[in-house]
Amino acid sequence: ARKLRIGIVGQIKAGKSTFLNCLLFGGKDILPKAVLPITACLTYISYNQKNYVEVEFFQEDDIEDIKREAEDPKYKREYEKILKDIEKPEMRQKMKQKTEKLEFSDISDIKETLKDYISESGKYINIVKSVSININYEPIRYIDIVDTPGLNDPIVSRSQKTKKFIDTCDILFLLSS
Repeated sequence: ARKLRIGIVGQIKAGKSTFLNCLLFGGKDILPKAVLPITACLTYISYNQKNYVEVEFFQEDDIEDIKREAEDPKYKREYEKILKDIEKPEMRQKMKQKTEKLEFSDISDIKETLKDYISESGKYINIVKSVSININYEPIRYIDIVDTPGLNDPIVSRSQKTKKFIDTCDILFLLSS
């Protein structure tokens, strides 16, 4: 009586989103692909009669994790942009919402709907923690899928969320580049 939970895991840039586009959508470029590993986020995909996306923003505990990680010289430059964005009043206001619901009419509109949130040039990319895509698409009616940013995601809160999800999966696809 419950949905089958499927996790797509692997290292950053292993082709997880590309794999899902091929598996679920016949190779059509429906699901967004992270251009930069630092900006990847958890993407939940579920069936729903209404098409909508829910974007979850970073909160204060996530920001503290990011600040700690920014101390590592290996990631300092990437995190500086995130930390600067977080301090902008517009971003703070968006983060206070905690989540935002975005509607779209057709599956092919998913990437356009999310462009400000998860594309490389997206306005809010540096404050997005996760994305839940709810689509009226019969082939996924009885499954839930999570496209993870990677097991080696440098943003600790996203890696932790990935690991928690893995424990609840019935099936894992482990992709390797």
